[in-house]
Amino acid sequence: MKLPYLVFIAFFGFCSAPAPAAPVAGAPQYQLTDLGVTPFIADNTSLSIDADGSVGLWRADAEGAAQAALWRNGATALFLRNPGYRSSVSRSLSAGGTLVVGWTSTSGNSVDSLATTRAFFARGGKPVVLGTLGGRDSQAFGVNAKGLIVGAAQTKARERHAFVLSSGGVMRDLGLLPAGRSSAAYAVNAAGAIVGAADAPLAGAKIFMNHAVLWRGGKMTDLGLLPEGQWAYATAINSRGDIVGLAGVKADTRAFLYREGHMIDLGSPGDDPVSARAIGDNGEIVGMFAVNERIHHAFLWKNGEIADLNTYLPKGSGWTLLQGDGVNARGQIVCQARSAQGEIHAVLLTPVQ
Repeated sequence: MKLPYLVFIAFFGFCSAPAPAAPVAGAPQYQLTDLGVTPFIADNTSLSIDADGSVGLWRADAEGAAQAALWRNGATALFLRNPGYRSSVSRSLSAGGTLVVGWTSTSGNSVDSLATTRAFFARGGKPVVLGTLGGRDSQAFGVNAKGLIVGAAQTKARERHAFVLSSGGVMRDLGLLPAGRSSAAYAVNAAGAIVGAADAPLAGAKIFMNHAVLWRGGKMTDLGLLPEGQWAYATAINSRGDIVGLAGVKADTRAFLYREGHMIDLGSPGDDPVSARAIGDNGEIVGMFAVNERIHHAFLWKNGEIADLNTYLPKGSGWTLLQGDGVNARGQIVCQARSAQGEIHAVLLTPVQ
């Protein structure tokens, strides 16, 4: 089954599911904190969490448009609007939520292709709109504690290139693979290592497929593919340099871990497709997998074993965890989840002994 990476949550999220399998032995149970309803966004959206448990998310404003928000210590604050922009989404945060990045749009409609979309960063709830690489649009996907911001922006030639923005405010084009046409940077760790994807032509064909890539010390490295693979995206990197993402193998979509020069298939507690969304500094990995053709659940990978994250919730909780978006070193996980009433919420899982 082959489905685009960006539409899993839209396609799978509203069906009843069979009972999940048993959890990994010795894994913790979790206390669930409801962070509120998150309106649907048809784009590369993801909740985020930092070391102290603050969460970057989005909420509907009084006009029904999505607005970037920060949840911290039990309270949620929406960011201010910039003049001329109607909606926004937070994508990553650092340092206790003091620095949040994402993108803002001139439209309240998340699928409006005529709207202008710009990357932003925010301190104290006040977003600053960023520029581009010469084109119309940009998006910020990741930030580290030192203030390095990464993402993708349009060039004068209308190509989409990965960028890094230093704390000095200079946006630098991270370039392309040989003969490539596009790239995007999705995450950056504390040491400044950046991961993402860049396309390359298939041998003997005019078809371009994405490869997972790493930028370190100004050099781009192609991380390769899984055996018999065709494409790959790197979505996250931790402080140790472990990288996760998703990769295409024949007609399947698989989650991977890249460590010490090797790309490893993480397997699945269910069916294909499987996508790894985040990795913590403790080595825990979260993402989502297909239960069947119409249902997907969040997963947790730990110490070489992968399991449905729903199996760690107390019985009768009323929640279905659809997608694991972030995990910190304390083992806290932020997920998109369906409530008993059928609404999509952001939820925070805190491990309990």
